[in-house]
Amino acid sequence: FARFMTTRKYPDLELITDKHKLPWQLALARGEQLAWHPASRCAAITPNVRVDQAPGQTLLAVDGEIYPATFRLASLLSEHQQFSQQDMAKLSTEETTLVDQLVDQGSLQIIDGTKE
Repeated sequence: FARFMTTRKYPDLELITDKHKLPWQLALARGEQLAWHPASRCAAITPNVRVDQAPGQTLLAVDGEIYPATFRLASLLSEHQQFSQQDMAKLSTEETTLVDQLVDQGSLQIIDGTKE
């Protein structure tokens, strides 16, 4: 269901990937922001956990694909459209790797931080 619900909408809006652009961490340090591409969709899949159970795996559905994610990152990405340096400042290496992948595939893009 999550794959279907997060399938990219508006197929005429092409996801553009440009691996020669400034790394997103440096762009955020310059005051720019990360934002979801208008065609991208995202949803956090968090397990229902009872007190007597071990924590389950949190997943992030993005553009019809499922990725393992921390609860913190899945919540952040699924609850907001834009992300500043402050939002991304305390990401772990695992979390940064997933954000790198989402930027590389065009799901997240760098935008001018002064635009709303």
